[in-house]
Amino acid sequence: MGEHTADTIDKVAASVEKDMVNAAQKIGTRWDAYSEKTADLFQVWRDRGNRFLTDATAAVGDWLQQTSDKLKTQTYHSGEMAASGTLECTTCGEHIVLQTPAHLPACSKCRNTEFRRI
Repeated sequence: MGEHTADTIDKVAASVEKDMVNAAQKIGTRWDAYSEKTADLFQVWRDRGNRFLTDATAAVGDWLQQTSDKLKTQTYHSGEMAASGTLECTTCGEHIVLQTPAHLPACSKCRNTEFRRI
């Protein structure tokens, strides 16, 4: 089960079982009527939760796409701080490779001051 040991899973399962037994004892004889109504409620919660997670996943995906698009079209200018990576001169196509975040110099080939990340 991923990062969890069998012992941890057993402890969690025992705890959940204990809580369920305790809840069933508190409900007592009303359990039959309660469980039928509750099953419908839990199904609605599950369906709405599923819909929420689906919408949230789509929203995060859209946000990542928009952020990626912005990064692809974003320009950097000499003197600005830029994260490590490769930048391309917008005039001559010369590449500047930054191993660590640093201030951008002017293009060594054409002295242009505008770059885009590639």
